[in-house]
Amino acid sequence: MTFEQVDRESNRLANALASLGVRRHDAVGVVSENRIEYGLLLYACAKLGAMAATLNWRSSADELAAAIVVAGPKVVLVSGRYRELFNAARAGIDEIPRVVLLDGAPAGNDEVEYTTLLMSANDGDPSVEVDPEDVVSLVYTSGTTGRPKAAAISHRAIVARAMVMAADMGLHAEESFIAWAPLFHMVSSDYLMIMGILGGKCFIAPGFDPELLVDVMHREPVAWLTLMPGTIEPVLDEVRRTGHRPLNLRLVGSMADLLPADLIAETTSVLQAPYFNSFGSTEAGTLPSSGTRIPIGVRPDRLSKRQSAFCDVRLIGDGDVDVVPGEPGEMLIRAPTMFTGYVHDPVATAEAFAGGWYHTGDVMRRNPDGTLDFLDRSRYMIKSGGENIYPAELERVLRTHPAVLEAVVIKAHDDRWGEVPWACVAVRDSAVTGEELIAYTGERLARYKRPRRVVFVRPDEFPRSETGKVIRQELERRVGALKAAAVVAAVQRVAVEVGRPTILVNCAGRRALAGMVEATLEDWQADIGTNLSGSFHTMRAVLPFMIEARGGAIVNFASVAGLTGFTGRIAYAASKFGVVGLTLAAAKDLGPLGIRVNAVAPGPVMTPLTAPLWERDGGAAVAQSVPLGRWAKPEEIAEVVGFLVSPAASFVNGAVITADGGQTGH
Repeated sequence: MTFEQVDRESNRLANALASLGVRRHDAVGVVSENRIEYGLLLYACAKLGAMAATLNWRSSADELAAAIVVAGPKVVLVSGRYRELFNAARAGIDEIPRVVLLDGAPAGNDEVEYTTLLMSANDGDPSVEVDPEDVVSLVYTSGTTGRPKAAAISHRAIVARAMVMAADMGLHAEESFIAWAPLFHMVSSDYLMIMGILGGKCFIAPGFDPELLVDVMHREPVAWLTLMPGTIEPVLDEVRRTGHRPLNLRLVGSMADLLPADLIAETTSVLQAPYFNSFGSTEAGTLPSSGTRIPIGVRPDRLSKRQSAFCDVRLIGDGDVDVVPGEPGEMLIRAPTMFTGYVHDPVATAEAFAGGWYHTGDVMRRNPDGTLDFLDRSRYMIKSGGENIYPAELERVLRTHPAVLEAVVIKAHDDRWGEVPWACVAVRDSAVTGEELIAYTGERLARYKRPRRVVFVRPDEFPRSETGKVIRQELERRVGALKAAAVVAAVQRVAVEVGRPTILVNCAGRRALAGMVEATLEDWQADIGTNLSGSFHTMRAVLPFMIEARGGAIVNFASVAGLTGFTGRIAYAASKFGVVGLTLAAAKDLGPLGIRVNAVAPGPVMTPLTAPLWERDGGAAVAQSVPLGRWAKPEEIAEVVGFLVSPAASFVNGAVITADGGQTGH
């Protein structure tokens, strides 16, 4: 479409919306994939002084309903692709807006088809007097609160963002921009309008399509190709496959802080364009840094950013006091690109603009040369023994290791330090060990910042937001599942290197030294996770091999503590009782498949690990309560296990054999 056509068709849409009752300051929602009508809506709302509420079609029905309630739109445009989602969402909304269907036939009096609506609308300017502070778009961001907040982006902010990008990035009318990211993100909706302001060309792509992106870049001069983590490699692969190099690409990428240095160098080399070392947000645009570039082929050892001349920046610490250069502090910004506030949320707006500055929640450090280093989000910080650990700092070091593809640091509970960092790492070289990576970080950072544990994952196992950022809280929740995946991988490795397993001895064991009163949730989760969940995951991992062999034997380690209880060991006793239940139920499920499942429940066993407990916990006194007068020997427990997996026990299934010298009488 030409600018004349865009002007005429957006006028027509604006007048059509006005006929449905949309007035200045009203909201118009849109639930749709990227398409021409979406872009026309942004311009139509701008001409009416209305707000385009760019609703996230990746939301659940409940989340979408909450976002609609926040904006309170008079009208919602819905594409056929997301009509079912929208219908499910509006079932939970009291005041249902008018619906304009971009595809499909209306199903009720509150719905109208898009082309039918526009047929009766004229294409003249709606002649609404719009103020620079009128809001043109609502872009949703939940931040760390978990509830939807609609950031109000004004005409003033959009014009200022165009000014910044023209000055700092050099955008101009002879270039183009590809809006492939969902238009409910500022990176697409902002730049669609910015290119219009500057007189440039904008391609609206229906989504991430490496073939389409490479084709457009090969034919058109592109000012900036926005690529987020997870989208870079497919584009590079497509360039290599087709041999289609960009015609004239000036900048590529975003979120350099989230990428390995090797990938940045590879990206710039393949696409022959510098990497855009930006730092911004929905609320502030690309500020405070919109002019820093990483040269072609350079593997950066630091990602310092030059502050734009179009903003003021403060770094504050406790008590909102400015920190000295070199010290970390939360970044505050003032700039003409700033959003107005969170619509219909005065509390969140007041918090964001406390003291007249926008509080970003990002922790930065100012270097002697005036540049800024991003450390992390202040709202996700690890407090370990009184020290603050910023995950991004640790992640950057891990990414410099030649074997590491990606690294994400999460917090884990620790009885001694309160919280400690764990590193979830995807590697290109499986020979690297967790101990090696921990030592590597210890050589480059303060020792207290080292990860206490390294969890190896696949790159596709990192949960990401729509913008490619890893969702740390979700990753924390998934670590248990990742451990299960690691168990499967370990069993499969045994099958390849040793032989397909038909015998499993589940000897998982962890014991929190805490009773009902003092036990923490972490104690509970750790004992249940190791002793009970660990046994379950290992059983599940070997089952395919046993089913294929039409038989097998499993022995789970329970404990007399799970049968009789044990003072001061609440989580341990409960988990071991759970192992008994797991054994009995599995025996009934798997017996018909020829798989026998039994358990051994030892009492105290004398091993190098338990020997110190003999003195500390009164082991001699405990031994006196055992009719045989002593603790068990490891080889005696092994004999019981050996019997249960042997042909001699071929008819033994669902048994729980106590091996406690007669102490409990079970």
